[in-house]
Amino acid sequence: MRKILLLVCIPLCLLANPTVKIELTKIHYDQEKNKIYIQGFVPLRDGTAIQVGISFHGMVGLWKVAYVKQGGFQVVISLPNKQIVPGKYTIFAQFNPKKQSRRIYLQLPKKLKVIPAKSEVYLGNPKEEQQEVQRIRQYLLNTLDILREVYSQLVQQGGYLLAQVKMEYLRSRGKLPHSLRYRLLRKWERFTQEHWRNVYRIQRYNFYRYKKIRFLSPFPKVEQAIHQLFVDLYKLYVAYTREIYQKMGRKLPSHLSTVGVFGIPRIKRKLEKTAKQAYTELGEKDKGWYLSSLREGERGAFSKDRNTYTSYVMKFSVTKPSSWMWNFSPVSPTTRLRIFPVTPELRGKVVAAIEIQDFPLAESFRDLEKLVEIRTRNRYSGFRKIYSRPIQAPDPTMPKGVRPGYDMLFEAKDRNRHFTIRQYYLFCRWHKRIYGVLTIAAKGYYEKVKKEVEKICKSFRILDAPQFKSLREKEKQSQGKEK
Repeated sequence: MRKILLLVCIPLCLLANPTVKIELTKIHYDQEKNKIYIQGFVPLRDGTAIQVGISFHGMVGLWKVAYVKQGGFQVVISLPNKQIVPGKYTIFAQFNPKKQSRRIYLQLPKKLKVIPAKSEVYLGNPKEEQQEVQRIRQYLLNTLDILREVYSQLVQQGGYLLAQVKMEYLRSRGKLPHSLRYRLLRKWERFTQEHWRNVYRIQRYNFYRYKKIRFLSPFPKVEQAIHQLFVDLYKLYVAYTREIYQKMGRKLPSHLSTVGVFGIPRIKRKLEKTAKQAYTELGEKDKGWYLSSLREGERGAFSKDRNTYTSYVMKFSVTKPSSWMWNFSPVSPTTRLRIFPVTPELRGKVVAAIEIQDFPLAESFRDLEKLVEIRTRNRYSGFRKIYSRPIQAPDPTMPKGVRPGYDMLFEAKDRNRHFTIRQYYLFCRWHKRIYGVLTIAAKGYYEKVKKEVEKICKSFRILDAPQFKSLREKEKQSQGKEK
């Protein structure tokens, strides 16, 4: 009699076969109540815990525990009061022996195998799905682009200051003048106040708010990557600050002194790898954060009797007049190189520089034109425009065979000195960055070099097309040779 009662208590399938399958028999979504009603079947003991959850694109949103009763289970998932992206969500049910009560766990067959169940339920309005997914994708792309600007500024400013310190150490044989230390520290503090705190902190808060108001995302891997980018950008900022303060012989600020020590090259590699993965998840395989600071210096190749230079680092080429000379010493975070005339009459009166600036918020080439105009007016004191005009430079790698840009000629002054300045800028194909030739001439000297400057501008090319990816390999080869 006792044996018969035992057989009734234990599901017969467990005696014959230790493999059972969970089935989801009914799923109902009540949009008004914002609840999902789930029923299922599994031939296990009464009281067995079954984990039931909802996920979207592989990201789990909510878990509930249902208990088996007479071979069935049911549970209600109440969705949070957040924005729900329209789309197909996965309802899953699974068995975890570690989540069972002691009574149930001790009665489980040793070789029991429970096959989980999955089913789909559509949440939201199907007509709004594509638009909402695209809107989220664009927000994430914009966030990545803005963080790229933060990363760019951090690398350029930090690398520039460390390069300046190194040069001054060599010049002064290991001693830095107090005035220089103060000036360089002020530059870093100004960068911290004006750019780092204003941009980084605001973007971090905006991203936190974005995640808080949404239930689940169609791009969970991208959101995880962006979260990691915020963490690693802060580590990079601390690493630069620590090294700059150490070089200056200053004590690190107390709020940073408790942060761990991180190597700058290692963090940069991790940031660039994470950003590349995020862009790829969003379908932008050609985009990334690959940058080079002035601390690393330019790497490239010369041709045409050393009059043409091709940059492996920033992907551009330019040709100088044969009577001018190259100069690659760092002078500012945005300047990659300078070109000087060598004739006594023009020496110290004219300089042409290749500079690069990022505008991550630009949505079009027209936006870049406006931003260039605004930044130029704010950049130079005594600004007086002579002309400004959009340009279309020949470029067979661009649509319609031309690359948009902007050409400006104006006058400016610095204390008692007056200058004529020409900005010849070309735009990257993703309208987020400008490359250009910046020519500064003392008053009365621009006309004397106008033809040479025009030739430099016409020779300038941006090499951001896919066919120039081989430049990255050439850069790595040049780095290997240096080692």
